[in-house]
Amino acid sequence: MPDVRTDLVSEAKRLHKTLFRSEISEETLTRFLAAESQILNSLSQEARVTHDRLLEIAKDPSVDLEALEYALRKRDRYNVLTQKMLALTYVCEIEERYYDTFHNDRFRPVVAFFTLGCGVASAIVKRIRGEQILKRYVLV
Repeated sequence: MPDVRTDLVSEAKRLHKTLFRSEISEETLTRFLAAESQILNSLSQEARVTHDRLLEIAKDPSVDLEALEYALRKRDRYNVLTQKMLALTYVCEIEERYYDTFHNDRFRPVVAFFTLGCGVASAIVKRIRGEQILKRYVLV
């Protein structure tokens, strides 16, 4: 029988690396796991089955979790993966080391416009890739 806590920790580390491109600190991990337990306790039986399936899929390093979340969010805006990513974002937002990620104190319109354009292009690619992941893992 797989160790669920180990799987949740691995998933948390992977989600953090996906969202912030860095390793998760122990303090952040502890906060996130506490928030995640509240999410898991509120799941219906059907959502729990989906969660268990997502936990297995998250073990595959070739899966783009951000793309998967985007595709799932288009089907169900309250899906468990979206809830987890939002919880991780909220947990990180209060920590000083993430200040530059969430706050922009400089006026740089050219960089902002370029970043916005890249974000739009990335969203299109993520949506297509996410749909492919859903089909490959039969989550449709």
